[in-house]
Amino acid sequence: MLTLLNFPSEYYADMARVYGAALSYLKQRDIFETEVSCLSRRKIKSLNKLHRGVDKVTDVLSFPALEIKTLPVKKRDFKADLNPENGLLTLGEIAVCGDKVREQAEKYGHSYLRELCYLFLHGLLHLFGFDHGTEDAEAVMRKIEEDILRSINITRDRE
Repeated sequence: MLTLLNFPSEYYADMARVYGAALSYLKQRDIFETEVSCLSRRKIKSLNKLHRGVDKVTDVLSFPALEIKTLPVKKRDFKADLNPENGLLTLGEIAVCGDKVREQAEKYGHSYLRELCYLFLHGLLHLFGFDHGTEDAEAVMRKIEEDILRSINITRDRE
C-alpha cells in the first residue's frame, strides 16, 4: 500500500505506476506499507542532519524499516514485523524535497514528473536494499532505475 503525502495530486497516478513497475521488475508482490512525503528544504535538511549527520539540503532520503537481504521479500521472513491490523510489512519511508525536484529537473533538462519519479524510485530501491556505495553497485542501481522508468515511458525527454 503506497501512501503519498503533500505531493500535488496530479502526480499520484504516475507515482503509483512507478511503484507498481518497480514491484513487477523486482518480481515482488505488494505486501508492504510504504509512505512517501514531499518536504520543504528546511525539513529535509533537518532530517538529513539528524539521520546522516549532513547539514545540507538533499533531494531524497530513505528510511528502511526492514533489513532486506534477498528478493523477493516474503512475509514469512518478517513475521515479527507484520502490522497486525492489515497484515502488511512496513517497507519504510521516503522523503523527497519538492524544491530540489524542480531545481534538478531544470538543471538536467527534463520534466518535473521525470525527476520526481526518478527520485521516488531511487528512494524505493534503497528501501529494498539497493545501494550505490561502489561503482559496480551504482551501475546496477542506475540500470534498474532506467529500465523501470523506460518500461512505463517516463523518460528523460518526456515533457
